[in-house]
Amino acid sequence: MIQVLNVHDDVTVEMLWYLQHTSYKVEATLIGFTEIPPLTDTFESIRQSGETFLGCVEEGEILAALSYDREQDTVTIHRLMVHVNRFRQGLASSLLTALIQREGAGDYRVLAGSRNLPALRLYEKQGFRAIREEEVTPGVPLTELKRVVTNESLRRT
Repeated sequence: MIQVLNVHDDVTVEMLWYLQHTSYKVEATLIGFTEIPPLTDTFESIRQSGETFLGCVEEGEILAALSYDREQDTVTIHRLMVHVNRFRQGLASSLLTALIQREGAGDYRVLAGSRNLPALRLYEKQGFRAIREEEVTPGVPLTELKRVVTNESLRRT
């Protein structure tokens, strides 16, 4: 079940922190850079992020989560993480679909490691398109993707 997560609840924050650190270690390996920001987060920095967290929760365990913020008609996705034992089971797609249905924004944006091909494919399947690439540190490119909601894309969601 997908639900909004309360980052002021200690147990929820601990589960999010663990999920984030285990899943982003996989991304760090894929992109060849271990100093990605999600791996430096603490319980407190998650609490103070100001982001809304959606989670896929089963039997009290957070199996996947997504965080975002919204400014006017633009939603920016900051984190998308799936428990390593649940990769490729549709949880990330379900979270993205739930986000789009929940927010109904006209514009969605996300940054992903350019070498993280599974993430790029996931976003592309959800209608995101690469709009630019930047190198955040030597040898570590990020791709910015954007999804503009149109009447046709609303019918597919």
